[in-house]
Amino acid sequence: MQTGLKYAQPSTLKGPTDVNAVTNWNAPLVWEGTFDPVVIDAIYKKMDPRVAVLVFAVGKYTSFLKGFLESAEKYFLIDFRVTYYIFTDNEKLVPKIKLARGRNIAVVPIPGAGVLGRMKWATITIDNQIRKETDYLYMMDIDSVFHNRFGAESLSRLSAVLHRGY
Repeated sequence: MQTGLKYAQPSTLKGPTDVNAVTNWNAPLVWEGTFDPVVIDAIYKKMDPRVAVLVFAVGKYTSFLKGFLESAEKYFLIDFRVTYYIFTDNEKLVPKIKLARGRNIAVVPIPGAGVLGRMKWATITIDNQIRKETDYLYMMDIDSVFHNRFGAESLSRLSAVLHRGY
């Protein structure tokens, strides 16, 4: 009996030539077409990772919550366990949206937009709570919207998203 996944091994000799494969500091860049998403997702799904997404929705930025959450539910780590930690100064404005199985929202109340030190709140909550509840943590901008698949290829000890302006 054989176990594991069978797939064509990736080649370093072919792939996209119109984009960089590494950053200036030699960190690998993951582009669509440089990996098999079915294989990567299958590998990580066996591990059943717990993923946390931390966002700040303070003041006028609460208006971005619905778009962020709905697009994340459509494209972000589908069929993985995800908890959205929403740091907000107005819990009433957190929309009630239908979440997939294994996904939930945790609202973390914080002072209003005029109060400095949001990262302090995040650090304390990560230290005291989130690090015990998750295997992977993403801190994202609430005014982001997902337009395509964001899959397990991004699960790593350290990952980042390049800003579209760079």
